[in-house]
Amino acid sequence: MEGSRLSVEALVGWGFLNSTRAFGVVFFFLGARHYIRGLFFIHRKLFY
Repeated sequence: MEGSRLSVEALVGWGFLNSTRAFGVVFFFLGARHYIRGLFFIHRKLFY
């Protein structure tokens, strides 16, 4: 009984970590895309 409860808690924790990491990847991707777009805009203003 103790082991099964521990494994369930571990699975819930693992799922929470996975969802948090997925959110982090999505936010990082969106932020990186916005940052790259800003860099291109600055580059265009400076050199064209």
